[in-house]
Amino acid sequence: MANIIQRKNYLFGIFLFFMILCASGSKVFAQTEVSIESLNSSLFPFIYSHVSVKSYGNSVTDLTRNDFQVFENNNLQAEYFELDFGHF
Repeated sequence: MANIIQRKNYLFGIFLFFMILCASGSKVFAQTEVSIESLNSSLFPFIYSHVSVKSYGNSVTDLTRNDFQVFENNNLQAEYFELDFGHF
């Protein structure tokens, strides 16, 4: 149990996931601002994050799962990664 709590705190402390916008020729390549608005680890090991993306100060609303990559300790997380636009 202590290991789980320690790992949870460690991962939360370093933002657990680094959300990286893939800029593969998309219109948001230049002047892109990615913000982690919230990070919820209450259902650990599942972590929920609200991320906003702006380009030149305007919200980018046409992003898909293919526009993001999630890493934990430099390991790409693909198996349990999904986007849900319904809550925001």
